Amino acid sequence: MKLILFLFPILFMNLYSLQNDEYKAKAMELINEREFEKAHQYLDSIYKITKDDVFKYERAVIYYRQKMFREAIELLETLIIKPEAKIEYYQLLGSCYDFEADKTNAVQVLTEGLFKFPDQGNLYYELGVTKLGMQERQEAADLWEKGIYVDPYYDKNYFQLLKYYRNTDFKIVAMMYGEIFMNISNDDKKKQEVSGIMFDIYKNLFDEYKVSQVLKMSAFSRDFKIDDAVEYPFLFKYQEIANQVIKKIDLKGETTIKMINDFRIEFLNAWNEGQNNEFYPTVIFEYQSVLKGRDMIEPYNYLLFSAGNIDEIKSYASLNRDKIIKLVNWQDANRMEINGENKYFSQKFRP
Repeated sequence: MKLILFLFPILFMNLYSLQNDEYKAKAMELINEREFEKAHQYLDSIYKITKDDVFKYERAVIYYRQKMFREAIELLETLIIKPEAKIEYYQLLGSCYDFEADKTNAVQVLTEGLFKFPDQGNLYYELGVTKLGMQERQEAADLWEKGIYVDPYYDKNYFQLLKYYRNTDFKIVAMMYGEIFMNISNDDKKKQEVSGIMFDIYKNLFDEYKVSQVLKMSAFSRDFKIDDAVEYPFLFKYQEIANQVIKKIDLKGETTIKMINDFRIEFLNAWNEGQNNEFYPTVIFEYQSVLKGRDMIEPYNYLLFSAGNIDEIKSYASLNRDKIIKLVNWQDANRMEINGENKYFSQKFRP
């Protein structure tokens, strides 16, 4: 009898959850057909039956898609005051205030959300985007960095930081963030954009090297003083190895994916020979080393920078189909593993 009493609430909860999923599926069907008013009426009637706030939230989502931000705000404000308020409520409410050009309330709501959910990277992302819209670029970057620190698998913070650092002297940092994004994101459109950005960074670096004979990957490329080396040891070591390795690469003509691949393989070899990942553990070089050990680093590099030269990647793919299939199948089963020791953020190795 006790077992039956114990199982009954579990079965009831499962049926309730299943029923709610069916309600949401029906609402999504109406939304996808752009039957917004019918979707509102349907969700409102379901809320009256279930009293589940998720259906109020779904109505706010519809208002958001209709660009009726004031209506969405009114609903969401009634949800975030409840103890059981979910992170999605804060995120959507912050976006609505942002679109209403009410930056003050957007910042306040997202800050309240972070107080309640301090380890959620998406709230740092949203708050950073709001700060960027307020022209507070450094504060935005600091928020995205914190988002990576607390939630290293949330991809959008890496995306924003790649775009932030590409326009600074710290190209090393930009490329580190870009490569991690390419490995953890499922957003194919943004991955295509990131691939092109990373190719352009290398192209500009190589073009400048042909003139100056210095690979300017950080602010300290030409004159890295001892104080700088102490404060930025990872950048110093990266810069030092890069300028040694580049001398081995044939850079004649326009930049190609092959040039980038050759440089990165030589760099990885030199990095590992110096056992640098013991001093500067980063997921990038760990992952690259595994790929190299499985003879997959070349197709990995070609796919990573594929958006930079479509003709070249087509030619490579036609000649190396088996290599690419082997890599893709392996990556499907072996995602990049980020942990507390190997996660990368720009301030990691500073004293």
